[in-house]
Amino acid sequence: MNLLKKNIVICLLLLSVFPSCNFFWKKKTDWSVSLGKEDTKPYGGSLAFQSMNQFFPNAKIKSLSPNFRYNSIDEKMMLQGKPVLFVAVGLDFYLSQDELKQLLLFIRKGNEVVLFSRGIDKKFKSILHQKIVNNLEEEIPLTSFNNGNKNRNVLCLKSNLYELFGYRGKSLKAVFEPFTEGIEKGNFEEQNAFCELLPEEGVPETLGFCQLKPNILRFAIGKGHLTIHAAPMVTSNYFLLQSNNIHYLENFWNFFPKDIGTIYWNDYYKRSPQQSDLGVLFRYPATRWAIYVLLFTLLIFLVFESRRKQRIIPEIMPLVNSSVAFAETVGRLYYNKANHNNLAEKMVLQFLEWVRTHYFISTNKFDKHFEEQLQSKSGLPETIVLSMVELLREVQVERKPMSEEDLFYLYQTIQQFYKTQTR
Repeated sequence: MNLLKKNIVICLLLLSVFPSCNFFWKKKTDWSVSLGKEDTKPYGGSLAFQSMNQFFPNAKIKSLSPNFRYNSIDEKMMLQGKPVLFVAVGLDFYLSQDELKQLLLFIRKGNEVVLFSRGIDKKFKSILHQKIVNNLEEEIPLTSFNNGNKNRNVLCLKSNLYELFGYRGKSLKAVFEPFTEGIEKGNFEEQNAFCELLPEEGVPETLGFCQLKPNILRFAIGKGHLTIHAAPMVTSNYFLLQSNNIHYLENFWNFFPKDIGTIYWNDYYKRSPQQSDLGVLFRYPATRWAIYVLLFTLLIFLVFESRRKQRIIPEIMPLVNSSVAFAETVGRLYYNKANHNNLAEKMVLQFLEWVRTHYFISTNKFDKHFEEQLQSKSGLPETIVLSMVELLREVQVERKPMSEEDLFYLYQTIQQFYKTQTR
């Protein structure tokens, strides 16, 4: 009995000491991109959201759900005596037709809408006659090949063209170019009368530049403005903590009225009309609880009806693809043995065979002709194609030693090409 008490005391002491030993484990930094207002990781957006109190001290700040549906903007949000600032932060911005009409009505009433996005859908392009051109590198991990140095000192604002901003991080190089393709046909054309801008509204004012190319445009629509910033990474914590980049955001907000009454903040990450249509169901308590009750009832039904009413059918094991299992086993063996060059060479040989089979391109030489054919057949940006060809040369021709990071970057780049077949 005494031995049992002694063991219990020792266990309690160990449990009390264990939480204080966390210093033995170093927490790994999460470098994924979210731009969320509550995320404190490097590419979260908590600093940008919290700093709004400093830039607009007299404004009320209200956060909206990532699934907020823009055709739910009502008269209460539009007309509040003072201008309203609506801020949307994310990577890809897509709207349904009804949402676009309601958002433009919100602007015409005299409010300000600011959109941080690396991409806009064709409905926006058609009425603004502008498109965003980018290298799609916002979510690609930084490596020794792509270390982010090219994003230093690339940004400036209209208020001071000689003060440059940037950082060593993920891409800031999205810019605007004229969009000259015809507007979408069919249903969009029939409903587009309200969405069309007046001639004087369609001429944007350039507020900022990336390497002397416009990356911030402001459109005067009715009594308000629509401002689009093509580099959403400027709202990330990592960008704002570098050098004097907080002054970039401060100077940017100086373009807007100081008497803003209310600020609505919507961090959407990647937005699509389909997601927003379903998200509205959970905005209202009655509908939300009805869905919960339905799901709970369905769960009870499945529990009671899951009892077998016949003899168990023996399971027939599917045939195993031994060749795939063998390839995976060999790949893990090379990786665990840190034989990165051998594994990289086999990955390249497999990729070249894939290129010959799918694109019908000769892979004997990695010259300019090969680069042009590969870009034409794949449809990928020139930066990704050139990076891939450079990797092929380093692995097959120069036999450059490969680190674990280089091997991961090679894998990520090859996956970009494989994904083109699923489009």
